[in-house]
Amino acid sequence: TGMQMLPRLVRMKQVIKSVACGSQHTAAINVDDHVLTWGTGWFGRLGHGDDANRYAPKRVDHLADQGIRVRDVQLGGYHSCFLTAEDDLYMCGRD
Repeated sequence: TGMQMLPRLVRMKQVIKSVACGSQHTAAINVDDHVLTWGTGWFGRLGHGDDANRYAPKRVDHLADQGIRVRDVQLGGYHSCFLTAEDDLYMCGRD
């Protein structure tokens, strides 16, 4: 939680194939092409339908429950962009 002065292991229950880092939030794509986010949730940038902070990776259920497979994720200061396997773009957070 909070500031990490030394590298800390992030325990994941699945295999991760890519990671993206924003200034205050992080996203990862697992081998099932589902995206997980954690960090500062202001403006809904984590994609969980609220603005709560998350201190551990949480799957973005809104995409996964619809069977949407994410192939790339990019993070801005206050938003997240998810590019799907079908080349659709989903975004959340502040514009």
